[in-house]
Amino acid sequence: MKRIITFLLTLVLVSIGMSAQSLKGTTMEQRIGHGMDSILVRRAYETFESYYAKGVNEEMAVDSAFLYAYEPWLYVYNNAPYINATLYKHGIWMWHTLAKEGKTPKIRQFFFDRLMDTYDKRIDNLEAINSLYDEEGAESRFVTTKGDLICEKAQNFLQYNPDSVVKFAYETYQSASGDKKVDIPWTDEMETLYQMYKGAIGDLGRSTKGYTLAYYVHTYYYRYISHKSDSVYARDFINDYILAKDLCTFFLDSAKQYIPSDQELTAEDSIRFQKELAIQESIVNEYTYPMQWADFYFESNPEAASPEFLNDFFTKQIETYKNDPAYLAWVLNLLENLGRTEIEVYDKTSDYLAAARPAGGASGKYSQDKLLFSQAIKYMKEGDFFTAKESLTECIEATEKTEQKAKYLYQAAAVAYSNGRLQDAREYANKSISFNKNYGEPYLLLADLIFRTAPRSRGKGQSIDQVYWNIGIYACAATDKAEQAMRVDPSCRSKAQLRIARNYAPNYYPKSEAFFRGAKAGQTVSAGGYTTRLRLK
Repeated sequence: MKRIITFLLTLVLVSIGMSAQSLKGTTMEQRIGHGMDSILVRRAYETFESYYAKGVNEEMAVDSAFLYAYEPWLYVYNNAPYINATLYKHGIWMWHTLAKEGKTPKIRQFFFDRLMDTYDKRIDNLEAINSLYDEEGAESRFVTTKGDLICEKAQNFLQYNPDSVVKFAYETYQSASGDKKVDIPWTDEMETLYQMYKGAIGDLGRSTKGYTLAYYVHTYYYRYISHKSDSVYARDFINDYILAKDLCTFFLDSAKQYIPSDQELTAEDSIRFQKELAIQESIVNEYTYPMQWADFYFESNPEAASPEFLNDFFTKQIETYKNDPAYLAWVLNLLENLGRTEIEVYDKTSDYLAAARPAGGASGKYSQDKLLFSQAIKYMKEGDFFTAKESLTECIEATEKTEQKAKYLYQAAAVAYSNGRLQDAREYANKSISFNKNYGEPYLLLADLIFRTAPRSRGKGQSIDQVYWNIGIYACAATDKAEQAMRVDPSCRSKAQLRIARNYAPNYYPKSEAFFRGAKAGQTVSAGGYTTRLRLK
């Protein structure tokens, strides 16, 4: 008889485990077993919930209440892991509290380990627990995703980890400043943190929160600077940067929908408009921070994407994949996004793509416009601007999406600018804006063009003070264009602010000299065909 009972209990547990991926419609009794097992589980569950409530409601000291809750919680955790989502939700809250406020290092370490273990088990049981709440739909507060859980786990790992290096990293992230350089030792714990953030973002994609991206950016940066001599880490750094930048750009672009493109951000014409303005400001604030740090870390470590490194790395790669059009197109796109179209391997990749493309043009995972654009850039660098313009025209005609047309034209403008072809650069930048007036990069290029063309030598009968006055007006006009870039495209805010602070503002006319000219800040001034509002330094 005893053997029969044992067999039946085993059969029940096995059946629960087999159906664990879909618990929809099951009862509490079915999820906690039968007979004495169910009685013990139910008692343990009620006990842990009682102590949890006492801690939350401050009927007992939080650390004492949660310590008393631990044993009954653990019994339920081990014997009825599919009981409900509350088991994990309350457990995670208790263990993160004790990992933070435990009275001894040993207690804090113990509950930190329990916290991580609880996240792992919740992730393993994700589909089963989510299935319990199908009736409530995806809006149920108990339904979550793997990415959300990994993200939460990573945040708790960073914030409550007793490990000294991770604690140091968290403190550094909280006070991140570009003015000071901090070296964080790269340990196994830090590598675990990096992999968690990368896994969370890989799952969340375009649902990733701004704070997750910010921590990810800081983490992958310190990972790279601890392994600068290793090309594998340099490659990862580049890929991490592109991933973070693409996500931030997506979210910042999404903010544009809330502001009519023909209105200034300061307009106050309706309640609806003000609500939309608040939504946009919230999105911009959330994702500008990680974007700024991603750009800062990348620009302050140019060796990671140096022409030498990229030439060496991709030359080896494209020799292996020179007959793979999809891979070659990906390399071209990567180098374009990094602003490295001037390097030798870009031209070589373009030539391989031309040889590898199927007869008839577009096919597979790349398009004809990518080839035409890369060939246009190659001709520009060779000085054959007539042929380059023809290829670029064909490229734009072959491109379906107007946003991509704008991007190609801007990139062509940037190459022309770097080659001193300022008229071509201005033409391409303006054409780019004609296809997408909410694309900020060509506005920034036009701002640079304005400032670059400021007359810096004295004309006949002209004083040196007049030269400085004119340069100041050009700097103000360039600032206008940079501010326009920020208005139409929030993703350009950090770049625009940096240009203004570093390049334009230092060249404003001095306030001390303006007095003698009878000039005041804010008045309308003109020079070289530009009319602007006077700014003084």
